[in-house]
Amino acid sequence: MYVIPAQQSLNMQPVALQGTVAAITVVDRLLSAWNPSSYPHNQFYYQKIISLPETSMSDTIDLDGDPDSRFDPAKWIGVGKQYPDEQCENIPFELRAAREEAFAIPPMFKTWTPHLSMPISTLIQEDLPTISAELNMMKISQCFKRDIPTATTWKQLEVLDTRSIPSKATVNELEKASSQAWLDGNRSVSDPRYNNGEDRMPLWLVSFWKSLMNVVEEQDEWKAAAEWVNGRHKEWKGDNGKHDFIKNSLTKVWIRSNLFELVEKPKPRVKHGSHSISS
Repeated sequence: MYVIPAQQSLNMQPVALQGTVAAITVVDRLLSAWNPSSYPHNQFYYQKIISLPETSMSDTIDLDGDPDSRFDPAKWIGVGKQYPDEQCENIPFELRAAREEAFAIPPMFKTWTPHLSMPISTLIQEDLPTISAELNMMKISQCFKRDIPTATTWKQLEVLDTRSIPSKATVNELEKASSQAWLDGNRSVSDPRYNNGEDRMPLWLVSFWKSLMNVVEEQDEWKAAAEWVNGRHKEWKGDNGKHDFIKNSLTKVWIRSNLFELVEKPKPRVKHGSHSISS
């Protein structure tokens, strides 16, 4: 749902409605006031044609034109509703958006998960958490709690860097159950492997484990590949004369004249009887 304040804090003029169809020009001006007569050519803007009822200007303009499209926790959370199947195309937009927001990893904590675009040599050397199967003995439903998170700050969540992550099967089950658990009113995650399960972690811990699991799997595969290559490494025992010649020829330093002589002047041929051989 897109909601645009009728009176922007950046001194934007009120939007005039013409009948039931209005053209709204939205200019993204974050550092200075919007001037419709002299905006720079490289300023990003877009126009959207929308249908609006003929009513007086309100404090906000709902581009969807449907006030029911706004997410209302009282309507959805903890009232016995079932979360639709993820493959369903009819999941209400506001419900899906609210769910994604609840499980989104905050930007400040995303740095804890190495990015898969890093060089392979760096990924192999990363010190990543181990994978534990201890959580497999617990019911997935017991991992979600209605309590508010007790660990929310950087310092409180630093313990995640020293704790193992559940098995892949457990993480997948947690992710599968997460939507319904959130809809049932659960607001935190408990890990019974540590502190007797007293810690209440944010819901995004499930997303964090999932993201970290992907990195650990990639690291394991590249480590195995590196070990396979290193295990088949053999020292070259042949004459390196030709290799040294090529290396010197391709160097960035000035090429000595004797190298050109080796290339331009063939070796002398010595005759022995009726046979000609190279010296």
